[in-house]
Amino acid sequence: MVMEARQVTLIEDSETDAAIIKRIICENSQPDSYRLYWCETMFQAREYLFASADLVDVILLDLHLPDTLDGHDSFLQVKSFAPDIPVVVLTSCNNQQLVKSLLDMGADDIVSKSLIPTNPDLLCRAIDFSLYRNKRIRLKNYIGVSEAHVR
Repeated sequence: MVMEARQVTLIEDSETDAAIIKRIICENSQPDSYRLYWCETMFQAREYLFASADLVDVILLDLHLPDTLDGHDSFLQVKSFAPDIPVVVLTSCNNQQLVKSLLDMGADDIVSKSLIPTNPDLLCRAIDFSLYRNKRIRLKNYIGVSEAHVR
């Protein structure tokens, strides 16, 4: 059975971090199992996602972008124009309040950037698990709607 490549949108302002993430995804997955599109700013991400949201499976989001106020703003902006796409937050800060807050707001996972180079499959697992959880939620919602129509 041939599995379609997961379409990943990376929103990351650091070219170095983007290159590391791309390399790690390519080296730690089956060939052609991920396709990565990189956006450097929230503006660029908004434009891309408005045009291509139906093609995107998951978003990797750096919290600190030059055109957002803070981590909360970055997350809220992404969810405002891509509400149904799972978001895995990438962060270099260790603020547990922020992490809990983002999870409460609907982040699918939080991955510390500092852990990615030493534990590279962590990122691919976060992507895959967020996709799996999102698929289960959509299926559960679909079944609930279908059952409501039958009654």
